[in-house]
Amino acid sequence: MPPELGPELEEIVARLDDEPLTHLMLGHRELFHSNLLAWFFNKLPEASDLVFGALTGFSSNTNTARAVRREQKNLDLWFQWPNRSPLVIENKVFSLPDEAQLNDYAVKATANGNTAFLWLLSLSDPNWPDGRIVIGRHEWRWLSYHALAESIRAALPKQDGSYAVETMRHYADVVDLLTKLVARAVVSDPSETVALPEHVRIVLAGNRLMSPMAKLRARSVAQYLSKSLCAAGVKEMKVGSGFTNGTSLNEWFSSVSCAPDAKAGWQLQGDQFRLALITPSLAGNAEKNISDRTEFGKKHENVFDFSNLDAHLGTAYLPVQPIKRTFGHYNPDFIYRYKKVPHLTLRQLEAAALEVARTISPS
Repeated sequence: MPPELGPELEEIVARLDDEPLTHLMLGHRELFHSNLLAWFFNKLPEASDLVFGALTGFSSNTNTARAVRREQKNLDLWFQWPNRSPLVIENKVFSLPDEAQLNDYAVKATANGNTAFLWLLSLSDPNWPDGRIVIGRHEWRWLSYHALAESIRAALPKQDGSYAVETMRHYADVVDLLTKLVARAVVSDPSETVALPEHVRIVLAGNRLMSPMAKLRARSVAQYLSKSLCAAGVKEMKVGSGFTNGTSLNEWFSSVSCAPDAKAGWQLQGDQFRLALITPSLAGNAEKNISDRTEFGKKHENVFDFSNLDAHLGTAYLPVQPIKRTFGHYNPDFIYRYKKVPHLTLRQLEAAALEVARTISPS
């Protein structure tokens, strides 16, 4: 563990682990934050108006009552004031919504001629140019939890030690700790390993924060690779992420012509880099289904060819597995072969992902 990171990271994790708010943040995620921010708006109107009022614009509508609503039209937070346009905050703690979701939220928020200001609140940077993105005809802006915490802290009356004020000060401090931890969990350089860095894994070993940080790591890897595929002109550019069986996962699949509903691509789970076929038309758990998928895979051996990937993955001298079976199977419709890649870097995975995409889904 780098000596300059170890003690600080250990302190961050220890403080979060002892913090009752952490349990609520992890257990209820967006709901906890949204409820607390709505409570802040109602309990401390002057301070909260400094925070949230700065995120919207002035309006001539003087008849609007000051109010905050939870799950208004399925939107996390909806703020309204006299003389201000409505403010909508979509709240994502460890994840990011896709553009289709944001477009759907924007359509709901601007129905009936509303001119709501739209903000995405998240710990993760969506990497929008200048913190903004236009989806459809609607502009979204990014609000980091760190920026929110700083704004809350600055707006609170300095000599006020009331329960409400101290609660929000405490909340801002905990958010800052989470922000620092997240900064160490997400990928920041292509030379890093795809998995959480070793020093982070050591500190988080056995901690309840391990799972959300591993998920966040996988999402940041997916985001990086998706942008790389897009820049290369790959039509199917979306890289997926997940967390299953205690292990983070990234994957990319594209439709292929060998079967009407078949998809081919790659999957990285733990230290296994898999080349795989998904065949819904041959789905099933029975021996015949498994046999049919095996025969189908044999007819499309090119999908499972590592020869052009070995140089990128550093696996030239490693055997293709499984050794005793033709393919590995995940029922009901997934077959694969894999090589071990225990220390794979993001740069290596990026190169392999581009190679697979050029083979399966040429631009």
